[in-house]
Amino acid sequence: MKKIILSLSALLISSYLFAQSGVSFHAGTTVPLGDFSRSLKNDTVNLVGGTGAGINAGVLYHYTFSETGFGLQGGVDFNFNTMKKEEKNNFLNSIGTMPGVTVTHPKYYNISLLTGANYTYALSSSLGVFADASAGVNFLKMTDTKVNMNFNFFGMPVNMDLTYISDKSIAFAYKGGAGLIIKNRYTLAAHYCALGSHKPKTNAEARFMGQTVSEKEDLPKFSLSAVTITMGLKF
Repeated sequence: MKKIILSLSALLISSYLFAQSGVSFHAGTTVPLGDFSRSLKNDTVNLVGGTGAGINAGVLYHYTFSETGFGLQGGVDFNFNTMKKEEKNNFLNSIGTMPGVTVTHPKYYNISLLTGANYTYALSSSLGVFADASAGVNFLKMTDTKVNMNFNFFGMPVNMDLTYISDKSIAFAYKGGAGLIIKNRYTLAAHYCALGSHKPKTNAEARFMGQTVSEKEDLPKFSLSAVTITMGLKF
């Protein structure tokens, strides 16, 4: 029994001594997939889609046991996307082109809080590889979509605004990927990010001739996903 206790104590002390923890920051590009990137051509119903490559950034706390290579992690990921120019034109064409029509297209903000596990393997003293997987929640915020129409109707100036206002949406999310660790300081990684299935509450608000009318807009549920390619710095 004494030997077992001594062995367990030595193992715990060794794990404590060889454990490594730290913080890393990463930034790069996010490439939308699925509903997030589908074309809006001939689409006057859905407000989501047509997005192009955007910006990804995040911070990660990691705790790794050096002897095993396995560890735990938790962090925050931020993704920002806007619509591609050709998709903006598709959206404008789908509602009918006419003089005096301007559209403010939505921007997409995704903030993910994730926790999970990682594995690191040293190929040499200056190069290593890693893989990780994590899960948590993603918060989606779409900025307002606005359509403004200014035209003359038999010599009378007419101004009309139509605004789609969406609430924040929360959904289960997960990500997984792999990458390189260079000189135990720099990282180069690629991840698949499933940002969840969302159906934010949306209201359509119309202003015309000094009057405002608002009604609930029933958007279909959509799934957001992306691939991120990032470079990082470990501390």
